[in-house]
Amino acid sequence: MFDPSSTAGVDDVAPAIQLCNHILADAVKTKASDVHIEPSASGAIIRYRRFGILEPVLTLPAEAVRAVINRFDTSTQERFARALDRPDGLVLVTGPTGSGKTTTLYLVKPFEPDVLLSRVRAGLERVSQVAA
Repeated sequence: MFDPSSTAGVDDVAPAIQLCNHILADAVKTKASDVHIEPSASGAIIRYRRFGILEPVLTLPAEAVRAVINRFDTSTQERFARALDRPDGLVLVTGPTGSGKTTTLYLVKPFEPDVLLSRVRAGLERVSQVAA
């Protein structure tokens, strides 16, 4: 379980960055496949998806929500910008159904208006390896 007091003692990094780094590190450590931020009027609940089940791990106060969401949005935008600056200019977003692929792409679109978004849907129900 995430312990927000573990962010204490690091003075050279902004608190929102510290918190986001710890959320991600804890998600990796606990083998979470997704991190969900569910905003509400009183703050937000951070949930990890582990073994297909969303589990609440942290409640953020309302004053911290915007900074955390902005930090994750900025990180995503920077990664896409770097990928699009490559010579091939191709970003491949993959994942299982419901993992947020389309949402991720449409979040980037307002910041990269000249980018063409294409979706390829190929339903692979089963892949078999054939022995030679």
